[in-house]
Amino acid sequence: MESVNSDEATKQQIRTSIKKIALTHNLDIVEIVNCTVVSIDKLKRNCIVTPLSGKSNTNIENVGLMMEVNDGEFKIPSIGSTVGVVISTLVDPYLIGWSDLDEWYIII
Repeated sequence: MESVNSDEATKQQIRTSIKKIALTHNLDIVEIVNCTVVSIDKLKRNCIVTPLSGKSNTNIENVGLMMEVNDGEFKIPSIGSTVGVVISTLVDPYLIGWSDLDEWYIII
């Protein structure tokens, strides 16, 4: 069992070393994608969207309705509306633009 953990640790060290050499270690690559809202979970404050632009048309799940589940603006987009989604290599995806809202709250 140790060899499996050791092999995985070695692979991770190699990946990290290659990223450091390529100057991409801890580099945040950010993309903004236009998407259509498929479903919304208000309690979890996330949604599922389908990309309209970008490299894929596969649904993106667990897209945050807020950058962080916390106080502040809480906007609920309409199902089928167009939204902007930030996709990052370091943080979970979240909405940044809304074409149509069903609800809008200020949480304090």
